[in-house]
Amino acid sequence: MDEIAIKGLEPNESIWDLRRRCDKILVEGYDTSLPVNCVRNALREHFSSCGEIVSVNILYDVHGTLNRSGILYILGDGAEEKALKLSGSEMLGRKLVATSAAHRFPKPTPKMAARLANADRKLRSKMIHVSGYDTSLRPDDIKSALINHFSSCGEILDFVLFREEDTPVNDPKFMAPIPFTNNALLFILGEDAEEKAVQLNGSDMGGRKLFVAPSFIPSKESTPFECPVGYTIPARFANPKKKQNKKKKTGLNRKKTRK
Repeated sequence: MDEIAIKGLEPNESIWDLRRRCDKILVEGYDTSLPVNCVRNALREHFSSCGEIVSVNILYDVHGTLNRSGILYILGDGAEEKALKLSGSEMLGRKLVATSAAHRFPKPTPKMAARLANADRKLRSKMIHVSGYDTSLRPDDIKSALINHFSSCGEILDFVLFREEDTPVNDPKFMAPIPFTNNALLFILGEDAEEKAVQLNGSDMGGRKLFVAPSFIPSKESTPFECPVGYTIPARFANPKKKQNKKKKTGLNRKKTRK
């Protein structure tokens, strides 16, 4: 995700800072049976006269059903006042209700602000897939060697080393066929970090030729801020039967222990 693609973002400003500058509008009343991108695009067009629509956030459950309310981040003079005037207007045959959502966003604590800053850096970094290194080395040695090898590409924010059983299968979201063994994932932050890293494809590290490729290609329909990031459905809600089965097994184990 490049900052150039994010309208309204000032130099050296994080996406979280940009959001704080926006007016937040809570919108309800849209058709929750429609696809999420259809609703997002319709809301963008409907409220486009209010200012720059930075983001349209709508959550949805595991079945794809949309939350009945969404939040618009709008940048511009008098954006909130203009948006509230559209409350009661129709969109796709449904009457919308627009209210201010400013009260939902209290000032973050220093600890939370630091976590948001770290999340912002991680979000702006590039994921690079690497394989071909010597798997006989200790994990710490592999990590040290890869970080040193890619240090010229930018700041290494995170490193993930996949064991053979953890290696992801070949997926259409990946740019190139991915071997099923000795995989690593690097998160690199810096100008042209992805291009610099890809140039190291085929380079030698410890007598082994590395395979280097961008790890993930975002959907063309995705826009900044609108992909749910850092949110998962709690396991106890996503698969309640699994929890029940676990309780039954635990109970059986206790009975065996008593015997």
